[in-house]
Amino acid sequence: CCWNSYNILMHVSGELKQLNRVRQQHAEMLELGLRPDAVTYSVLIGAAGKALDLELAFEYFEQLKQAAKESKVSDDENGPEIAVTTVTFINLINACEACGQLERAFEVFDEMKSSGFIPNVTTYTALLHACVEARREDEALSVLKEMVELSLPVSASRHFLQSACWPIMPTDVLLAVSTERLRCWMCMGARMLVFPG
Repeated sequence: CCWNSYNILMHVSGELKQLNRVRQQHAEMLELGLRPDAVTYSVLIGAAGKALDLELAFEYFEQLKQAAKESKVSDDENGPEIAVTTVTFINLINACEACGQLERAFEVFDEMKSSGFIPNVTTYTALLHACVEARREDEALSVLKEMVELSLPVSASRHFLQSACWPIMPTDVLLAVSTERLRCWMCMGARMLVFPG
């Protein structure tokens, strides 16, 4: 029995939105003296987000930051690595999105950048999804424009728009979007997303 097995169990329980089970498994893990790693905390944050308990997700995030500080002080080479990761931030952004807290998602995104992490396409897609779910056109366009400015692959965003935005964007607009056209629209600041009034 090891901490990785518990990470898998908690992940499955989290996907099933069984937050109480996740918490029990986490408690069992600690009782056995198994120290959580970065994956453990990412799983806990994700499970709390799926269960719409955003405060618990942020509590786990704070626990991870504290554990990361403590692990830098100790030289326990036998324990798992504990550090805040890009995945941790993405899971927290997803938790904010699930709970309808777009402003907090942007706060997490800003903290990620100020902590020295470079957001990747997955990070931007999570933030873009949060904007779309909140029906916030200006913020979504701002995220897409930043992706273009950073020369991130916009084709992934196009695919995201075609899948995630289907209910709120006219079909003909979705099907006509090409990578080059999206890049031009973003550079010119044109309105692309059409949200219901």
